Amino acid sequence: MRIHYFSPVAAAVLAVVLLSAGTSTIQGAEEADSKNRQASTETEAQAAERKELREKMSARIGKVKVATVDAPHSGGQLVGRPLMTYTDEPLAINAATVWAWALRKDGRPIAFCKVEHYDMTRRAVRGEWLYCFASLSPGLVHADWP
Repeated sequence: MRIHYFSPVAAAVLAVVLLSAGTSTIQGAEEADSKNRQASTETEAQAAERKELREKMSARIGKVKVATVDAPHSGGQLVGRPLMTYTDEPLAINAATVWAWALRKDGRPIAFCKVEHYDMTRRAVRGEWLYCFASLSPGLVHADWP
């Protein structure tokens, strides 16, 4: 077994390096905390806007009716809350949700739909709202949008 010993000079140099790195790390953390506080005020406004958009999405998706073609009278039930919410800043999507319908409240989903809202001031796209619908049913699915 070999044990290495530091000379007093090497120990002093190592201590100076570690202490100077610690102060720069603390300064970096303070700068990051300052930036986070500044960004949090911006994100509070953005969070309020996203909440309003999610409420609009909920109202829009609540009007969509989904049923299997085999049993058109027993329509799918919309799951009460979105399965997922997200944003995509590079694509200027400032709020989006993913929804599901099932034949029974605790049953397997028969369809999914995502609803995205585009920030028209940042990116020119054809429409402000985008819906993408997908069937998970082994049979055909019929969906009606208002």
